[in-house]
Amino acid sequence: TIQLSGEKEWEVCPGDNQTMDSRALADAPRNQFEQKLAPPPQERTVHSLRPGSVLYLPPGHWHAVAATKGSSVSVDLRVANIIH
Repeated sequence: TIQLSGEKEWEVCPGDNQTMDSRALADAPRNQFEQKLAPPPQERTVHSLRPGSVLYLPPGHWHAVAATKGSSVSVDLRVANIIH
């Protein structure tokens, strides 16, 4: 994520790196595979992003995002896992 304007807080905790997608902390399971995943750990890290900040979130990590000061604009770039 590249923060362009405004500010956001990202609450992040580790997940399963074999998962193809990142997961929002508040998301309900979308399929049987996700129903079998362990719930997110209670230990979480908060990252504050301001214009020009960059955050890399590996696939499978849990996250929640909230704008902290007015309007906020960011760009997310997604890189898929390569499966052999």
